[in-house]
Amino acid sequence: LGHGIFFGIGGYVMGFHLLNAAYADTQVLPDFMQFMGWSTFPTALQPFAELPVAVLLGLALAVLVGGVVGLAAFRSRINGVYFSIITQALTYALMLLLFNNDLGLGGNNGLTGFTLLAGFDLAQESTQVGLASLSAAVLATVFFLLRWLAQSSFGQAMVAVRDDEARLRFLGFRTDRIKLAAWCLSAAVAALAGMLYVPQVGIIKPGIVSPWLSVGVAVWVAIGGRGTLTGAVLGAVVISCLKFWLSAEIPSAWPFVLAGITLLITVTLQNGLWGGLQQLRARR
Repeated sequence: LGHGIFFGIGGYVMGFHLLNAAYADTQVLPDFMQFMGWSTFPTALQPFAELPVAVLLGLALAVLVGGVVGLAAFRSRINGVYFSIITQALTYALMLLLFNNDLGLGGNNGLTGFTLLAGFDLAQESTQVGLASLSAAVLATVFFLLRWLAQSSFGQAMVAVRDDEARLRFLGFRTDRIKLAAWCLSAAVAALAGMLYVPQVGIIKPGIVSPWLSVGVAVWVAIGGRGTLTGAVLGAVVISCLKFWLSAEIPSAWPFVLAGITLLITVTLQNGLWGGLQQLRARR
């Protein structure tokens, strides 16, 4: 339940790059920097000025944080609900840290004022269409790469860890390393999603790192179908579309609708929507 950490890391790193681009374009400091009384652009954010460097730094930072957390947890054989609680607590701690104005990251208001990305005006509709298309292309690429990984020998090792970790450990496998690799890879994917998210919404603030995002990701997977890549994508798309529609029509009812859908799918379709479709297809 800690993917909000890595999503937030990717988002903030992309925000640092966009602040650099906006300052180079306008030579005007962002509002929160002016509010804090700064007269020059902070040196600490200047390494993120180049887009490729920022992307690599975002991925590296997410993997580093994931590696530290995972190494400490997996070597201590912390599993299941205990690992979920730890990662959720870390997510909440990071959110509280980002709310601190003295940190110099915009505090409660977050990072805004983005104007350019790779030379393209973010206010233009064509740029937003391009970013949406890029997101779809990245999703497809990551999907096929992960499917290839799941079918490899390492993927089979991950399945074995999931099904019977104790037996795999007895056979001489370092299950902590397998879980650490999977955890760090997942952190990199979440960070990449955060970097794609920020230019499209035009803001990154501490609320995006809230525990609700991590819970939402788990809900997507549970509804779409655990144990399948297609189910994860299906759940994310279906729930996001429903949220977009119902939040505009009946915003106060959306949390109850989501809770009802989650309970209904969990009770009636233990393998989610995709698993249910597969079962129906097999019966036919």
